[in-house]
Amino acid sequence: MVTTQLADPIAGPIVRTSAETFAAQVIALHERLTFEKLVPSLDGVPIHLRRRHGYTVVAFRHDQTPRRYQIGIMGFRLAQYLKLGWASPEVVHDQGMFWEDVDHASPNDLHIVAMDDATGAIIGYLGAAFIADENDDRKFTAENRPTFPVEEAHGIDISTWLPSSNLRLGDVMEIKRFVKGPNIPDSMKFLVPLELVLGLMGLTVNRSRPIPWAVGDLEMHVALRHLKAFGVDTEVIAGTHPSLPSDDPMWPMYVRRREVLPFIGRIQARPQINHSFEAIDHAFASGDMKTCLHGLIMAGHATTANNQDRQARR
Repeated sequence: MVTTQLADPIAGPIVRTSAETFAAQVIALHERLTFEKLVPSLDGVPIHLRRRHGYTVVAFRHDQTPRRYQIGIMGFRLAQYLKLGWASPEVVHDQGMFWEDVDHASPNDLHIVAMDDATGAIIGYLGAAFIADENDDRKFTAENRPTFPVEEAHGIDISTWLPSSNLRLGDVMEIKRFVKGPNIPDSMKFLVPLELVLGLMGLTVNRSRPIPWAVGDLEMHVALRHLKAFGVDTEVIAGTHPSLPSDDPMWPMYVRRREVLPFIGRIQARPQINHSFEAIDHAFASGDMKTCLHGLIMAGHATTANNQDRQARR
């Protein structure tokens, strides 16, 4: 195997394999990219857009995105997973990957991107995957229905966890790739992850048909906590043993991450979610941490009350 020696002024020579060197180059490449012209380059109006406090958060469909920005966004995702140790440098090197497969994403998949207004760099990302168009009337009972990645990795059938297998395929989204960029300024570290989830919430508000359910396998101690704060009533599915094939570049994510459990989440119904979205959005506009936290707490209380009322009516 080819190795490269780099100098470290304290520890001395660092020996890297060719795969590790390639991964480092992929990371460095995507850290230099800027996206300041992303929003005006989109095909049509973005689903959600907020510019405040030195950053821009924008949500849009994959098929709204010019090819060059699709490549940049999928490259950012790959670079962050390499940096976190959740992607395999060996597989990435062997497959000559500079970005995740652009064509693997569905046209209906959603990208939520946070950018630093001063540099144009991506400082945060959240994705939502769909297995059907919102107007697709097929049900989860359909023969040979498409499956979500979380189902494949965990060996589960989410239809057994949903209240009815007669739900439409387009009524469920998978939340994935919740990451922060390497150079996020300290002043943005609190609000940007929350703004990304607000962008996801904006999708459910602005979509012509509501999205009543979300699935995924986010980490319990980080991302799932954000979803609960935004009023997503979550239920964890225990007892799974997730894995990916050894030739999948993302196989380490189920080896090196801790406490990764699949979940299903009931999303607030309209008009409740509209009210929650407006309240949280208004709180975030202030930029004040206490005001933001108060807005989240109030939204959480409203969700808890509605859930208890729903249980009482059963």
